[in-house]
Amino acid sequence: MNQATNLWNALAQVVDYPAPTLRPALVALIQACSPVLPEAATGFQQFCDELDHSGFARFEELYTEGFDFDAASSPYIGYHLFGEDPKRSHFMAGLKGRCLELGLDVGAELPDHVAAVLRLMAVVPESEEAEELLVDCLVPAVEKMRAGLEGKNNPYRGLLHAVSVVLEEEAKSASTRRDVSCRPFSLSSSPTSR
Repeated sequence: MNQATNLWNALAQVVDYPAPTLRPALVALIQACSPVLPEAATGFQQFCDELDHSGFARFEELYTEGFDFDAASSPYIGYHLFGEDPKRSHFMAGLKGRCLELGLDVGAELPDHVAAVLRLMAVVPESEEAEELLVDCLVPAVEKMRAGLEGKNNPYRGLLHAVSVVLEEEAKSASTRRDVSCRPFSLSSSPTSR
């Protein structure tokens, strides 16, 4: 497994509903980010410290409070890109089809859940498809999720900031690897891809 795959899978684990893989994923992100993205590493460390202090069950509650009760911080990328517009359905159908094509099980979640899209990134890292998902979908949606938690005493706000730092750095790296001046229509159908 390569470094990019590990990064995307670790990010998916930390933004998904808390599972036993949460703490190991945080530790992996802290170690990976410390030398190159200290701001992100600090955010992941603070989240990990709070998890250790408050306990796993409390973080299940915080996840539900943060993401399930307020559309502004919804974990569904398509919602942040398209709202209730029918384009979201097209976006989700494209994501689901692509996941099925690649043999990626998104489980019970909708295919536009941020964790599901990050897992898709792990399967297609460093491709034009990944760059488009990253730049046009993940970066703006995660920023909107983070803004939706602004002013709330929820540690997921800090976690999303750390995730945003990583995503923005990866987006910069992707743009230097490849000059994509005009993206063709694709599965994202995002407002910036047309």
